[in-house]
Amino acid sequence: MKTAVLRELKEKLNLDSEIEKQVWIYDNPSRDIRWYTISVASKIKASLAPKTLDDARSYKWIKIKDIENWKVKLTFDHKQIVLDNLK
Repeated sequence: MKTAVLRELKEKLNLDSEIEKQVWIYDNPSRDIRWYTISVASKIKASLAPKTLDDARSYKWIKIKDIENWKVKLTFDHKQIVLDNLK
């Protein structure tokens, strides 16, 4: 799993990174109405100079406080994933 996470970050955003810890596995069948999706969330340490590559078209840095205050709306259960990562 760790190898796949690091590879995807490198391929999608050209980020050199290291995994600090695996946070949780999110597998509630109702988290995505389209199909059953399982996500493994990891806390990473990465360079701060992402560059979109591969099929990633763009990225945006978002302040944690804007997520906590709902100024930024995230899809599905992604807000919970971010908040769990802060614990």
